Amino acid sequence: MKKFLDVIILLLLAGTIFAWSGHDVLTYYILKSLNMDFSFEVPITVYSYENLETREYNLEKASFDDLLGKDYIPGEDNRLFKPVFENSKLENGKAPIWQILSVYSYEPDLGMDQNLELSNLQWMTGGSQGWRHMEYHLFWLRFGEVSESVAYFTELSKKAWEKGDPYWAFRFMGRAIHYFEDIGQPYHTFPAPFCELLKLMIDMNKWMTVFTNYHLVYDYYSGYLLWNQNAKVVEAIKTAKPIKITDPRKDALRLRIYARRKLHKIYYEMKKIMKDDLEVSSEFMPSPAYFDLLTVEGKTKKLEELTADLLGKVASYIKGYLIYMNEEMRWEDNLH
Repeated sequence: MKKFLDVIILLLLAGTIFAWSGHDVLTYYILKSLNMDFSFEVPITVYSYENLETREYNLEKASFDDLLGKDYIPGEDNRLFKPVFENSKLENGKAPIWQILSVYSYEPDLGMDQNLELSNLQWMTGGSQGWRHMEYHLFWLRFGEVSESVAYFTELSKKAWEKGDPYWAFRFMGRAIHYFEDIGQPYHTFPAPFCELLKLMIDMNKWMTVFTNYHLVYDYYSGYLLWNQNAKVVEAIKTAKPIKITDPRKDALRLRIYARRKLHKIYYEMKKIMKDDLEVSSEFMPSPAYFDLLTVEGKTKKLEELTADLLGKVASYIKGYLIYMNEEMRWEDNLH
């Protein structure tokens, strides 16, 4: 049994640190399609939570400055990014809720979780960022804590609200939304289908790169669809029905189970249309033109449908989460 577990642990070394591209657009369309008022403007305030925070950050990369009206997209996504909403800074020192939630749903990918010592097992998920943004379950073992990240920022959001600081309440909520969205990414639930992972024993270095390529390219493909306002994806997000949320961490784990079950179909659909580009010994970085050509050739139809369905399910959970948070904080009543 020990030898078997040792092999499994070795296989999980394929863990990577990527996440959905396009968190901002995903969140933006969720907010637009939910029957709630996110237009309230709240004063932008400085960070003052040193005594409440228990989470360690990479302070060389994390910034607690205001990002509204600034370029917030990480470098790896710049090739794909297309602005969908206006991220301007208001002259009155205030910002609408929708903008705070949309922009700051990207914030955890800007470096705050990188290069930290969080767990002796974080190497299993490619480092500290993967540890906070992913969660692999294997028998009774768990590697990663993305569901705990959802819970942590949910509670911090509530504390900021109780403190009378709506800007940071919504900024922390944006971070919670980020992690909630991350747990719905199939490659954040397991590196690849188990039978594929066995190939690591043939050529460890090559297949670690291959599984990284599958993960990274799917991240980019989802961002490509979101930033290009793909009709199927936008419709799936807009028509998604809210799922009742009662415990954000437990409900995030429910979404994780759903995403884990979708990994097999998504992986093998990618294999069918991109195998020659993905299953190589070097990192593959697709351009928008690469996805354009696959789309024109009609090769991505099924992958597009699978992704639209998945993002629709993620949207259902986030909509339910926003309803839950409004019931907890009553901002629609209190901000009038």
